[in-house]
Amino acid sequence: MFQGRFRGLPPLAPWLVCGVGGVVGGLALEPVGWFPLAWVALVPLLWALRRSPSLTRWQVVRAGFAWGFGFHGVGLWWLTGLHPLTWLGLDWWTSVFVALGCWLFVSVWGALLVVAWAIATAAFWRWLDRRESSWTVALARIFWAATLWCAMETLANWMPLWWTALGLTQSPHNLLLLHWGQVSGPIAIAAILVLINGCIAEAVPLESSTKVKSWSKPWLVGAIALLLATEIAGLFAFTQPLGDTIDTAIEVGIIQGNIPNELKFGSDGWLLAIRGYSNGYQALSDQGVDLVIFPETAIPLIWQEPFRSRSNLYKAIRDRQTPALLGVFEPAQSQPSSSGRRSLTPDLTNSLLAVDGNVQPVGRYSKRHLVPLGEYIPFKEILGRFIQRLSPLQVTILPGKANQLLDTTLGRAIAGICYDSAFAENFRYQAAAGGEWIVTSSNNAHYRTAMFAQHHAQDVMRAIETDRWLASATNTGTSAIINPHGIDQWHSTANTYAAHADTLYRRTTQTLYVRWGNWLLIPLSGISLLLSGISFTSRSLQK
Repeated sequence: MFQGRFRGLPPLAPWLVCGVGGVVGGLALEPVGWFPLAWVALVPLLWALRRSPSLTRWQVVRAGFAWGFGFHGVGLWWLTGLHPLTWLGLDWWTSVFVALGCWLFVSVWGALLVVAWAIATAAFWRWLDRRESSWTVALARIFWAATLWCAMETLANWMPLWWTALGLTQSPHNLLLLHWGQVSGPIAIAAILVLINGCIAEAVPLESSTKVKSWSKPWLVGAIALLLATEIAGLFAFTQPLGDTIDTAIEVGIIQGNIPNELKFGSDGWLLAIRGYSNGYQALSDQGVDLVIFPETAIPLIWQEPFRSRSNLYKAIRDRQTPALLGVFEPAQSQPSSSGRRSLTPDLTNSLLAVDGNVQPVGRYSKRHLVPLGEYIPFKEILGRFIQRLSPLQVTILPGKANQLLDTTLGRAIAGICYDSAFAENFRYQAAAGGEWIVTSSNNAHYRTAMFAQHHAQDVMRAIETDRWLASATNTGTSAIINPHGIDQWHSTANTYAAHADTLYRRTTQTLYVRWGNWLLIPLSGISLLLSGISFTSRSLQK
């Protein structure tokens, strides 16, 4: 098998090369952030799949899995920072096992998505290889690879477990390319990256094919031309003035409480949280902000009587009269047990509660995408017998309903809580429904600073895609104010306390992505079919 460039190497070498390509792609993600690596990371896998007519399905699976595990494994390595979980009552070795298990689980899941793409791509390429070997066949291969990758990411974004989109490799450093997200969201960036990688892969000769060799230089030139063209177009969008006016300005305050999880859910943590957030609220209110934003679950107790009206925070809001967005646990509608009785322990939602100066609710948003294992157990009927949720809460967290809207005293906002930031469609829907600015609220105290950088990169993409200002409030870092071009107006220091006031602007623009969603899949599919048809027609005429 694998002659030519791999001659004399062990049989597994090609798949190791694919794995190295995945690792290279993973290094393009934050916190390393070497984003140009993503322009070549897929080349080994695409080059290997060009041999698909001579590969078995198992060999295709190995190539896809090696790349996918390398990419997601490196990109999600910060999950091992869950250790130590001794504060949850686990011993040291069990904590290591759980942290590694979480990392392996999500890395394998991401790898399986790439395997599905590799199998589908190889199948289309086998069909194309029956056609004449020409530039139309090669171009069809490239477009099918991009089309199928975008389809895979679109489906993955509707699944409960998703984080490392290919476009995330460009955030937050390559703001020019990220502006293509305004066209069709994250898949627009992914399509460009796959097309660039595909051209380079076509430029790498298969030694058994002299025809491909003759096309090597044109394909390399094509890859460079596509990269330059997309970056220049992105520069045009990036340099457009925002045009914000003073009448759309709002002053917001952000509190970064910096309360470790080891303390947060004990009595000492409760007192520390209430005192820290009450003082921060008062300081920001005295600065004249229009709204104070709290992190996810900033108040580590259930927001209900008698705690609510007796807390110092409640009294501070009543005294200062400044509206707030509170990160709280709220009781969900309790469900009857099998005996017909209702549980004494209520089910909860992880919510952002918008209150006015009298602490009366004016709107709420409940976390839509819960963290697997942290907030719920996937396949609970099976795994629940072996795994306990990695949370100190002895209650059930319920996900918020789809298509929620958050109204505040400053108009309609676009909301996301923690893990929601990875799901672009959630933000697109709210922007299309009249959301004028974005607020994301997160805890992040479970993880190390590597995760903070990736989470911030997600928020940068959401701000650009929707053309909205974004305010991010986190517990331990990093909080930020991001403008619609993805530029940080303010960025907090991790693992520090902060109470920051800043200005952002309400906007009502509608990008192509906000209007039409992942519409790019349609023309990509059409081009792929057209190129395949041209190849088929050319072959028929030659006969």
